[in-house]
Amino acid sequence: RAAMGWEGLGWVPPLRGGGFPVAMLQLCSVYYCGALAIDRLFPLCLNATPVASPKSKRKAPREDQAVREALLSLGPLAVKAAVFCTVDLIHEMRLGLLYDGGGFPTSLPQLAGIAATVLALDALH
Repeated sequence: RAAMGWEGLGWVPPLRGGGFPVAMLQLCSVYYCGALAIDRLFPLCLNATPVASPKSKRKAPREDQAVREALLSLGPLAVKAAVFCTVDLIHEMRLGLLYDGGGFPTSLPQLAGIAATVLALDALH
């Protein structure tokens, strides 16, 4: 941190290594600031009109819909924060090292490992 000029900002949490609370704080700040911008700032700046008009058959969103959806998003954000912490722990234990060999892996175990990783990530996503 000191090399990056952060020494005067002791309140700024680390990007990694801060545990679940820091990961959750980072995810929530990015997610909810973006949601706030899309929900409140963009319509003001772009002079947008609501999707549900009197002629439309769509119902206008309920007033508490944004709050309900914000609360429902805490679960997936907590799961993502837990995944970030797990990845950070794997990195600290030096179990997850990057492939540093030359070229594309050609052995069957290497290819099977890559395929299993891609399938697992796809299934978990």
